[in-house]
Amino acid sequence: MAEYEARQILVVECPSPDCPTPDKVVRDGWKNGQQRYECKGCGNHFFAEGKALYKQFTAEQIADAIDMYYSGMSYKQVAENMEDTYDVPEPSKAAVHAWVKGYTRLAQRFMRGEVGMDGTEATATGKPIFADVGGDWVADEMQIKVGGQRMWNWNIMDKQTRYILAARVSPTRDTNDAIELFEKAQWNALRDPDTITTDGLGSYVDAVKAVFPKTRHIVSEGIYEEVNNNEVNNNMSERLQGSFRQRIKTQRGHETQRTSQDYLDGWVLDYNHFKDHEAHRGGSPAEAAKVAQQVPWKDWEDIARLGGEVAELEVKEHRMLPKRPGAKPQPQVVLDAVKEYLEAKEVEKAHAKNKESKATAVAPFPKKRKSKGRGGRGGNEWKW
Repeated sequence: MAEYEARQILVVECPSPDCPTPDKVVRDGWKNGQQRYECKGCGNHFFAEGKALYKQFTAEQIADAIDMYYSGMSYKQVAENMEDTYDVPEPSKAAVHAWVKGYTRLAQRFMRGEVGMDGTEATATGKPIFADVGGDWVADEMQIKVGGQRMWNWNIMDKQTRYILAARVSPTRDTNDAIELFEKAQWNALRDPDTITTDGLGSYVDAVKAVFPKTRHIVSEGIYEEVNNNEVNNNMSERLQGSFRQRIKTQRGHETQRTSQDYLDGWVLDYNHFKDHEAHRGGSPAEAAKVAQQVPWKDWEDIARLGGEVAELEVKEHRMLPKRPGAKPQPQVVLDAVKEYLEAKEVEKAHAKNKESKATAVAPFPKKRKSKGRGGRGGNEWKW
């Protein structure tokens, strides 16, 4: 083991974007058990809950560990690679888990407006960040193994920006699963789509009518089908599924739907913000969707510097954040349309069931009993 020497000092800065001198910060006592700070440049008072002055691993090293994990390595492989690459003591799998889960949740909370520029709730804006996407979306699903059981991975992507609007894991692929996927995508986008291209699964048909009643549903017959003047169908979504399948081949420990969903959410965040795309000349989907301009990071290292050890402590102390609903509150008009559509479906099923019961209630025409033999009794009897 190489002897550890490097230590990084994290400087607390003023979170105000209009501060002329954000580095001129002094301590201003304690309040409710938290260290309070005062900015001499603008007079702003703020808290930096959980900020650590010293860290055993630098933000650059933590960022590389997170990137290696979302590139397909396991926690153990990441820890071993850290020791070989940076000549530092091998971190534990629990430490790598804390980095991945903690900083991923920190970035997601910022996207929802729950924390501010310094990674704390004191500076939160309360305004979620939505993606400025195009009008053509593609959706697809693929089968995966979770804890030895078959489950389904759904995703929906904007064709113009390649931004993944929603992804989820479910044990089934019925209409309710498709509706939840579309509602989650609707929450993350600034506009509803004009068209949605799918592979023709029956669940999509009812889900599009329920969530996007004004959207045109295009059913793709194959990867190489030409639609609307050589317009590509859903092969972009197929390639996305292939990329995700390559990542999970080397992953272990996704034994439940919850752990698989956590990994999928982090992988989507990594894909949208930190993966360059050929269609954008090396830019990320978040840049194309005008999301990158609204976040204070450009890579995982910036996120690691954003929150200090706030997120890590939340994971280590098992104070995980409650799961928020994926869909934003829908306008009453949309809710009424969905309710009316589902009620109509129930009425249609009731009519079909009633018709079937009436048909079976009518007695069939009596059949003639077979003869017991030549001239035997009962040869011409009727059986009811």
